[in-house]
Amino acid sequence: MPSVRECSVLLLFLFMIPFPVFVNAQNGHSLSWGVAEHDIFRFEIEKNSVALGAIKIQINETLPLIPNNISDWDSLPFPSLSVAWVNGTKWGEYHSIRSFIKSPILPIGDWTLLTKLLEMRDHEIYGLDIDNTDTVTWTYSFRQNITGRQDFYYCSSLYSKDDGVMQSLRLEVFNITLDRVTEVLIAHQYNPTLSPPSSVIYSSFVIILGAALAFVALYIRRNVN
Repeated sequence: MPSVRECSVLLLFLFMIPFPVFVNAQNGHSLSWGVAEHDIFRFEIEKNSVALGAIKIQINETLPLIPNNISDWDSLPFPSLSVAWVNGTKWGEYHSIRSFIKSPILPIGDWTLLTKLLEMRDHEIYGLDIDNTDTVTWTYSFRQNITGRQDFYYCSSLYSKDDGVMQSLRLEVFNITLDRVTEVLIAHQYNPTLSPPSSVIYSSFVIILGAALAFVALYIRRNVN
């Protein structure tokens, strides 16, 4: 039967197991990353209600540090990403999509700050509307005329406050008579065959560690008393 000292050493060992670290926020604000290096996210794409297929977006490198002082939207750091169809073919439209959104992944933890930073661009973006009232998602939309044409587009994007990953992006093009010409919908879909998001890995780790600690505590109680 193990001694009290041996059981104490075992408990100490379990507590010394390093927890995964998924954030690297700086002092001065509460922004942090809700994703991790090499996370993969799957998005389904539709155009005019016709499914075009799925793309995967992967974080390539170590997440960039978030600076102490962020004065405007353009000073926000964003992860380096690779984007391709799920079969590995490069998705050439990604750069076009980035003209509507800066990144499909945003830092989390201070959505009020992100709202203020984007509101500072209100003079550049016509009809900017931001919804930060929901506890689960953060949404913004705007309208923009197409240069050299009478058409205009409407963009609406929705992000998860849990990990900062875009959940949907809707692009609609209207002509001068307000008839919708084109609609593109990009929707995030969790795919268990791809690497799960870091938040899922972290939750699983905590559950396993908690079960181990409970088992050791029960073992001590039964064998030492």
